[in-house]
Amino acid sequence: PPPPPPTPYTCRRQRQMCIRDRIGDDRFRGHGVSWSAGAAEPVEPGQRVEVVFRPESLRLTAAEEDGTLTGEVEERRFTGEATFYLVRLASEEKLLVKGPLAGPAVGERVGVGLDQTGPRPRSFPLTPGDSE
Repeated sequence: PPPPPPTPYTCRRQRQMCIRDRIGDDRFRGHGVSWSAGAAEPVEPGQRVEVVFRPESLRLTAAEEDGTLTGEVEERRFTGEATFYLVRLASEEKLLVKGPLAGPAVGERVGVGLDQTGPRPRSFPLTPGDSE
């Protein structure tokens, strides 16, 4: 049988990071950005969703660059082939970003942008009872 469709739970298990916000017209609109995001299930414009980003879907930029989220590098982990950066956003949410081997240091302010060559973020509708 084919594997089950992804759910927010299985996505989180794969170390993907999530932001809860609004979506419409296949776009993630929130925190001052508007990025392309596919819906895992049908959603209505303006419906609250959880948007799931894979680390390779994101890129590090200069802080305050247009079209990016601004945050601070909280953790940096070298894995041999890549370096992963845990970035705490101003909203206190955290995103895991796959970045350059010689990138920003812990404590440095950075921008996080959508990497158009990576997998497209996906959104999952929030249901009553989901914690905000």
